[in-house]
Amino acid sequence: MIAISLPPIEETLFRQIAKKQGVRPAALAKRIVMDKIEEEEDAADIALAEARLAKLEAGESHTRSFEEVFRELGF
Repeated sequence: MIAISLPPIEETLFRQIAKKQGVRPAALAKRIVMDKIEEEEDAADIALAEARLAKLEAGESHTRSFEEVFRELGF
């Protein structure tokens, strides 16, 4: 469980937004936190993909086809 304190004006605004969306403030807070976590995970995945692409383009790495991997594993 996580508890947060908001200044009164922000808490009022937050509660109004939750009411407008038809959800409890706790549910809205959970959704916002989960969205941020997913956004951070996506950013990390993108950074990793970009780094691997840069290595591939620089000739420091290469790709293998499914067939090559299949043969290398002895199938």
